[in-house]
Amino acid sequence: MDNYTTLKYLCKYQIFISTPIFYVNKQGWFTTDFERKVLADIEKADIINESTFNSPIYGALPMDRLSTGTKSVIIANRFPDKIVNATQCGNNCAKWFLEMSRDKDVTIQLDHLMDFGKENFEIL
Repeated sequence: MDNYTTLKYLCKYQIFISTPIFYVNKQGWFTTDFERKVLADIEKADIINESTFNSPIYGALPMDRLSTGTKSVIIANRFPDKIVNATQCGNNCAKWFLEMSRDKDVTIQLDHLMDFGKENFEIL
C-alpha cells in the first residue's frame, strides 16, 4: 500500500494520527472552563493569552508546545465525531476522557492500557 492509499484509508475513518500536526497552534482555543481545567491539571499551567500559556517550569510558551495529552483531550472535546489517537496520552488524561464522555460519545484509539481508575464506564 503506498502512502497516498494509506492516508486516504485513514482519513476515511477520521482518525487523527498525529495530534501535534493537527493541532498546530489553534488560536481561540482554551475558551471554555473545561479546556482551562484540562490545561491547569495536565500542564500545571494557566493561560496568558490565546497563543501563550505559562508553564511553572519553562515560563511563557506558545500553545503548540502543549503536551500531546492536552492537545488530544481538547481535540476529542471539540471534535467528538472524530476518533482521536490517545496512544501518546498518559494516565493523567484518562479522567478527562471520562468526564467529557458524560455529556457526549467520545471515541479514542489506544495501543496500550490506560488507567481509568475504579469508576464504571462502557467500552464499545
